[in-house]
Amino acid sequence: MFQTILKTSAATAIISVMATSAFAAVDAQDVLARLAAQLELQGLELTADSAVNDGSDNILLSGVRLGVGEGESFEFDQFALQGVVDAPNDGYVVSRMAIPQFQSDAEGMTINFAGALIEGYFIAGATETDPLLKGTIYRRIEFGEFNIGPGGNTAFAVSGGEVNISPYEPGGTMEFDMSFNDMTIDFSSAPNPQAKATMSALGYETISGNITAAGTWDTDSGLTAIEPFKISATDAADLSFTLKIGGYTPQLVAGMQEMQKTMKGNEQAMGMAMLGLMQQLDVQGISISVDDNSLTGRLIDFFGSQQGMNRESTVALAKGMLPIGLGQLGHPEFAAKATAAVGQYLDDPMNLTVAAAPAAPVPMAQIMGAATGNPASLIDLLSVTVVANQ
Repeated sequence: MFQTILKTSAATAIISVMATSAFAAVDAQDVLARLAAQLELQGLELTADSAVNDGSDNILLSGVRLGVGEGESFEFDQFALQGVVDAPNDGYVVSRMAIPQFQSDAEGMTINFAGALIEGYFIAGATETDPLLKGTIYRRIEFGEFNIGPGGNTAFAVSGGEVNISPYEPGGTMEFDMSFNDMTIDFSSAPNPQAKATMSALGYETISGNITAAGTWDTDSGLTAIEPFKISATDAADLSFTLKIGGYTPQLVAGMQEMQKTMKGNEQAMGMAMLGLMQQLDVQGISISVDDNSLTGRLIDFFGSQQGMNRESTVALAKGMLPIGLGQLGHPEFAAKATAAVGQYLDDPMNLTVAAAPAAPVPMAQIMGAATGNPASLIDLLSVTVVANQ
């Protein structure tokens, strides 16, 4: 999910002033070629049987195929680009891009998507040098219902959502927010009978909720902050992530684009190259928080029932095992504080937060080295704390 959020923040918003004010019919074939070249930098393959300009500023693509992975693709009869005008460096601005609804059946899974509308989409020209403008740049996406499940049943669904991103100015700071609304997971369609039985015993035939996120990206310094990414599950719990990393610069984006271009199809080499690029990042803060709304009590009761114990006895047993489990980290002081915090949470489940807040940015290379050589040292390196019911 973190990778998805980074891509979203990197795919920031188009500034309307880039579009030329004077109207001129654009070359539909060139628009298709430039769009395909741009998506290739994101690991996608776009082809179309035809691209036609309607005589004004609208382009209709027909027989569209979008490849998203090895042997995977989506097909659309038609794909509309509305309000297409010239932009600097041989680029284009698309006022509205309509993604039609589609259904896909593969390996027993059915996907239904109601479609989406993308506004303010920038297509980079052949002479563009800004790596951010060469990426996927847009102002807003609004998408409709999406559901997936085996045999035509719905296992996961969202009613819709949107992503909004502020205008991009080289060296400036961009803001973004996103939401996925009315999310539902139906465990009656779970392929694993044991998982289905466990969720039923917890009292969850279905779980509903939503996902929201907000953040900023300073394109000059590379400082990226997500505060917070939140998953809210009704009558269960809220899970929140915050993240602050440095080093996510346009130069790093350019490196990722070059890697995608030169190592396409070589997943192993791409993975090694990505590890190298990640060493340019630094960690400035991370936190994971759980706000309970009955889930913890249900879990305690479930595991207690497996042992024939009531809630009080199960909590006492868990608290007794905490020092043993946390002691294996090799950091007695942290183990003692974490044991106390988790024990407090188990006695009265309200909220629990694990946070890393180093006094100074910690390079990713240093984190990787510590994790390999002495994992316990990460606790002090990142100033990790555990607090409950704050």
